[in-house]
Amino acid sequence: MSPSASKSPRIFLITGCSTGIGASLAQEVIDRGDIAVATARKPSSLKFKDTTEQNFLPLPVDLYDRESIVAAFDAAVKAFGRVDAFINNADGTRKAMEVMRAQSPPGGAIMQVTSIGGLIGFPLMSMYSASKFAVEGLTEAIAQEVKPEWNIHFTCVEPGGFRTDFFHRSMTYTDQPHPAYDHVDLRATMKQMADVQMGDPAKGARAIYEAAVLSKPPSRLLLGTDAYNWYNSKLESWAGDAKENEHISLSTDVDAA
Repeated sequence: MSPSASKSPRIFLITGCSTGIGASLAQEVIDRGDIAVATARKPSSLKFKDTTEQNFLPLPVDLYDRESIVAAFDAAVKAFGRVDAFINNADGTRKAMEVMRAQSPPGGAIMQVTSIGGLIGFPLMSMYSASKFAVEGLTEAIAQEVKPEWNIHFTCVEPGGFRTDFFHRSMTYTDQPHPAYDHVDLRATMKQMADVQMGDPAKGARAIYEAAVLSKPPSRLLLGTDAYNWYNSKLESWAGDAKENEHISLSTDVDAA
């Protein structure tokens, strides 16, 4: 977080505030005495407790319209002078970097909300995992490209299952499943996953807030017992595969090496 953040309220620009963790995070920011610039496709629907013109600015953002993201940053800077943390459920990383490296003093936290599905491929969710894996790779790469003096920190936030409407309003199901996959009951599988979600959105929001205000936020933040256990199981599996096939992996260098 920027040097000035400890002396005055931090400005959080949060995408996806109409429901779920985004909504909980906006309320968490306000409750902590900071400023929530909260975005949604319909900002008039955003209602939080204890808001004033000094701590809350609702703005329209459409994930399919990059200009709306740019406009949201411009409005936040115009209203409050800077952006200290960007909680990104959309593709606004480039604009966030432009704002954070140019403001005085420079710096900020970019929290990319991906998913445990950005680290582990789950059946029936291949396209979802592909998109989340891409954000993970993008973030890991650009985090190594920024100048240290910009003081911009990147975190991939990887939630497990949280009790939101992810498996309901946010997901579209096909009515014509491919006959080759008649062994899979998509709706039943998704319902089973929805029924066992462990995460509390308010607690997830609190964890994201606490990571964002650290002087050096973590590069990755797993949220939930399920995400933590799945990830560690994957690491063990990867290590086992690497060791078992070490002789193959090390056989491909040129002879001079």
